[in-house]
Amino acid sequence: MVSVGLLSTLWEYGPLVGAGVLAVVTGWTRSVRLGAATAAFLVAALVGDQPFPAVVALAGALLLAAHDVHARRPGEWFGLLAIGVGVLVAFLGAEWQAFPLVLEDSSADITFYAVHVERSASTVFAGGTSMSDWALSVVVALVVAVGLALWAWRARSLMVLATASGYLAAAWYVQPEVSAPGMQFLSQRQFEAALATADAAVRPEVVLLAGAAVAFAVAHGRRDWVPLAVVGPLSTLWEYGVAVGTPVLLVLAWRWRSTRLAGAAAAFAVAGLVGTQPVPALVALAGVVVIAAHDLHARRPGVWFPLLVVGTGLFLVAANWFAAAGTETSGWFAYMPLTPTPDFHMGWVDGRVRELPPWWFSVDPLVVFYPSALVLAGAAVALVLRDRRTRTL
Repeated sequence: MVSVGLLSTLWEYGPLVGAGVLAVVTGWTRSVRLGAATAAFLVAALVGDQPFPAVVALAGALLLAAHDVHARRPGEWFGLLAIGVGVLVAFLGAEWQAFPLVLEDSSADITFYAVHVERSASTVFAGGTSMSDWALSVVVALVVAVGLALWAWRARSLMVLATASGYLAAAWYVQPEVSAPGMQFLSQRQFEAALATADAAVRPEVVLLAGAAVAFAVAHGRRDWVPLAVVGPLSTLWEYGVAVGTPVLLVLAWRWRSTRLAGAAAAFAVAGLVGTQPVPALVALAGVVVIAAHDLHARRPGVWFPLLVVGTGLFLVAANWFAAAGTETSGWFAYMPLTPTPDFHMGWVDGRVRELPPWWFSVDPLVVFYPSALVLAGAAVALVLRDRRTRTL
């Protein structure tokens, strides 16, 4: 799943070819779990564009690996992780399909640029969170929270109950700014998106992921990666999340005498100073991957670990470049469609949008992730080959 998901980003038909490869492997191994993950990957390939299929494949690989760990270390953490990953990926896929980087209305064939009035700088639209999406998030969070509350009552689990409460509170907390009237040449959904705050990286489902990490630590003891798995995702919910999370990580690193956690905390702090979300959160999650892989490398050494470290570093560099290419800006904006409509007129709005440079559309922005995708896929293959040679699987 990891190799196919990453390599599928390199070619337009990569997801469809990858789904075929996974189907063959599923038939060869007769794995029901891999078959379900393959079906999800195929659906993502049919209904969505990259990087959604790749994200679905990586999420499937994460759940498959977590299910293997759950067989040895059972607990409530796996249920929270599975629910959190499933809901998060579903919402990300819906947002990516609803808000392309260039705002388009296929029925009216409208594509427009925004001009910052004070600076006369041409900008283009990038998606955020509309009021309708927020309402859907709250409804889904309410349904999930009720289900988790029933689970907590039957299992007598305060951890599950606290996670459900936190998820519902976070879903309500991320309410976007209300749109103002105007810009009649746009549809209501387009207008809501155009005035959305640049909080596309904020998803309340991160509370479920953080709860799963805490539940794992409570059941099976502390791990150096657990604080990163908690602080990193939760830092996206608050403007000062990185500033508050960094001291927490450093204190835990000092108390546990963990140089690995201290190094990851320093990288998290630097990412918060020089970048914007979700880069700091991605740095924290990268620390989770590297530290967990380092623990695995102690038992199953091989060339796969250096490849993983290099690939993760390349991914973070690309992610920082990707995020820095578009920055949030506020002020008065003039919106003008490139293809004028019969009732065209320019709309003037005081709001916040996400700027993207004009060269953004001359190349595929995902190209910057190709090197990391190749290296990380190579790391996955190297781990599989290592296990075959040593017969550890």
